[in-house]
Amino acid sequence: MHKSLRILAIDDSPNDVETLSSAIKAAGFGVSIVRVNTEDEFQQNLESHNPNLILYRLKNGNPSFPFIVDAVELSGSHIPIIAIADGPTPATSACMSEGAIDRVEFEDTEHLKLVVKRTANNFSQWQDLIAAKAQLIEAQQRCSALMDSSKDAIAFIHEGMHIHANDAYLELFGYNHMDDIEALPMMDLVATDEHKKFKTFLRDYQKNPDGKKDLEIKILLPGDQSLLKKIEFTPASIDGEPCTQVVIRSQGDEDTASTSQADYLNEYDISSGLYNRKFLLDTLNKKLDSSEKSKDSAALILLGIDGYKDIQASLGVIGADMLFNEIGQLLKKNVAEPDIVARFDTSTFAVISQNVQGQEELIKSIQEQVADNFFEIEGKSTACTLSAGATTIDEHAPAVNELIARATKSLDEALESGASIKIYTPSQGELSQKQIDQQWDDRLRNALKENRLQLVYQPIISLLGDNVERYNVFTQLVDTDGSIVPARDFMPSAERIGFAQGLDRWVLLKSLKMLTGDEVTDQNIVFFIKLTAGTLQKPEEFNWYQQQILSHEIEASKLVFEIKTDTLSNHIKAASEFSRLIHSLGCKLAVDDFGSASDPFQLAKHLQPDFLKIGSDYSKDISSNDENKETVRRLIQQAHDNKQEVIVQHIEDAQQLTTLWGLNTNYVQGNFLQAPTESLQYDFGAAL
Repeated sequence: MHKSLRILAIDDSPNDVETLSSAIKAAGFGVSIVRVNTEDEFQQNLESHNPNLILYRLKNGNPSFPFIVDAVELSGSHIPIIAIADGPTPATSACMSEGAIDRVEFEDTEHLKLVVKRTANNFSQWQDLIAAKAQLIEAQQRCSALMDSSKDAIAFIHEGMHIHANDAYLELFGYNHMDDIEALPMMDLVATDEHKKFKTFLRDYQKNPDGKKDLEIKILLPGDQSLLKKIEFTPASIDGEPCTQVVIRSQGDEDTASTSQADYLNEYDISSGLYNRKFLLDTLNKKLDSSEKSKDSAALILLGIDGYKDIQASLGVIGADMLFNEIGQLLKKNVAEPDIVARFDTSTFAVISQNVQGQEELIKSIQEQVADNFFEIEGKSTACTLSAGATTIDEHAPAVNELIARATKSLDEALESGASIKIYTPSQGELSQKQIDQQWDDRLRNALKENRLQLVYQPIISLLGDNVERYNVFTQLVDTDGSIVPARDFMPSAERIGFAQGLDRWVLLKSLKMLTGDEVTDQNIVFFIKLTAGTLQKPEEFNWYQQQILSHEIEASKLVFEIKTDTLSNHIKAASEFSRLIHSLGCKLAVDDFGSASDPFQLAKHLQPDFLKIGSDYSKDISSNDENKETVRRLIQQAHDNKQEVIVQHIEDAQQLTTLWGLNTNYVQGNFLQAPTESLQYDFGAAL
């Protein structure tokens, strides 16, 4: 039980707050109490005072009680609120339904003492429970990670059947996925002429399973080959149930000097082999620091493929990506160290050149090299040109986001002309990206304070038939004039100013509240919740997600977290860590805009996603574009081979729906079926 309480009291009267404080002290608690009576004071002290109890005087009315409850929820803290009444109304049930832990009349200090004691005790037990759950999950994660990373083949069997195996075990016996081996008798992996020997060993072991025992026996490998191996059997348990751990030791030395693929992907784009956007941003930040200290300078150059949409329509998405990769290799040959070439986005390259004076000469040289080449893409000879936008990195340069905004603005102007060069020069009265972001910061904070942020839901509909109601959760802002602002308009700024992390929290809390509400608790509903780079940039946030999911005691499979392919590419390590955490909790994971990389399954392998969401690049003209149709068919087939389900988004007409049905698509989503709405009212029973 807490012996010291940090209390926030929302009350107009300092004397009354002192009365409440004295009563709580008389109950045996040390008290540090802060009185607030405005929203701003409450928000400030909620963070700085770190309270573990809130007393709310109902007669005040400002800040409102719903504001206090929402602010506590948004902070992610589990802080009990006691409503202090000045008479018999409102009723206790009304206060508790609004979010209070209990209601106490101001004059009844004995009741207050009892409620505070009970609340403090319950809060302490809740903290112990959450800590214990977290420790258990952490231990399970460590064990799982050790087993999964082991070069030894490890499996767990119960009554002779496989219930779990690591990748090395699956690979040894030629299986791709745990589902292929689950409930398979281990006897099936032993050479036929050794069955009697194996049966005898298992029977004797089950009679006396204490300690480790070894068995040398021939196992069956792919291609009808057999191999004599020593197998170790050790008693174990999974989820409290007794079982047997089986270990087949690997042979050969590990190459400890080799770099893991995840480390490679942390710096490089897997498709093009160029540096990725994350490495580019890190390099820009370092260059800005060095420019400020040593007064040296550099140039940021963005090179865009002219007419890329037409090229993509002609070559298809994969063909256009192959062209990008070919041009990327040409750039690498023409850009000398210490300059770097990175992939900026789908159709744009980034170059950081140390030679500011020679940047225009470098750009012209690259443009000539590309224009003089014919690129052979799947039997087609393709020619293209590049346009360039550039800006200078020196001691006067702005922050990275503004720097990129300048180069992007110049590139956009160059692309309008085609095969041209634009060097950034600021125009009079032009708002910087920093100023624009600050405007969004103010608008978002006001919208949050005034409850003008909303969740809307779009159904994800099964084409194969099931009884689960799936919804994609989106955020939108209701502007002061009542107009709706979609997340795509403010999320880029939100990520730059660090607001996206808080929005991710807000969305999860609101989603958990909806899923645990009375109106949906009996329904089989699953929410797909988007996760931004803002959260992945701070892996320390992951524990907060774990705590919220555990404390709400929700069926974890009702939550599917979505990560965009670009975000995954730039934060592969953090995304992998997040994937391990949420899978250990029982939640699921989806990769959004799947297929935008040339080897998407290789990239997604680090997350082991449950769902793959194919975007509009493939779906918008799938009925008329045979190449896109064939690409989607291959993606679906490989996903199903990997035990993954596919969602095709942006369905806008019946022809798309018919085509996807024939491709064995699992789920579809789009405005043709239903646009996002504020309620969960889609009739899944009547769908399609």
